Amino acid sequence: VVIARGHDSDDPTIAVETEYALAPGARAVRITSTVTNGGKQALSKFAIGDAVDWGRAERFVPHKGLDVAGRVNVDAGWMAGFGDDVAYAYAVADGPLDSRNDWEWTDFNTQLVDLPPGASAKVVRWLVVGSPTDTSMYEALATLRKARWSRLTGRILEEASGAALAGAYVSFDDRDGPAALTRSTLQGYAVLLPA
Repeated sequence: VVIARGHDSDDPTIAVETEYALAPGARAVRITSTVTNGGKQALSKFAIGDAVDWGRAERFVPHKGLDVAGRVNVDAGWMAGFGDDVAYAYAVADGPLDSRNDWEWTDFNTQLVDLPPGASAKVVRWLVVGSPTDTSMYEALATLRKARWSRLTGRILEEASGAALAGAYVSFDDRDGPAALTRSTLQGYAVLLPA
């Protein structure tokens, strides 16, 4: 467990304590922030969340795909980044995510809270880490969201030679758009998909 304590960047009377906890063998870091209004005025619809810089990873938004800009409400409750050797997701256990997106970053408002003077609110969200070529990230997301997802496997072959292709992005779409993304290896691909 790592605990960071400080205050809001605009108002030093708003105390913020954030705990980062990783259970043994887990793929998901639990991020719990406690925000306390130490001021004399009530706070209305105070946004608690995180800023994520996707770095060299390609951002994937369920039902939107890889190319996202502006304010987006993500009903799936998670957003992922796919890099060369890692995939990671920012997620909440229940409900949607409110996000503001530019080409390389996302600002998440995980929860809006009303805080009278002296009151506190706790907000929990998760950072899930896995591989871009297996089901590890999706397994952790399904567990967090308490959902049963189905496993799908296959292979990508070069048409002329029949040789297996590694490194191909494989997108799985439903009626609402891309539901999941993975990358193929020489052995094939595997993904977990929402019902």
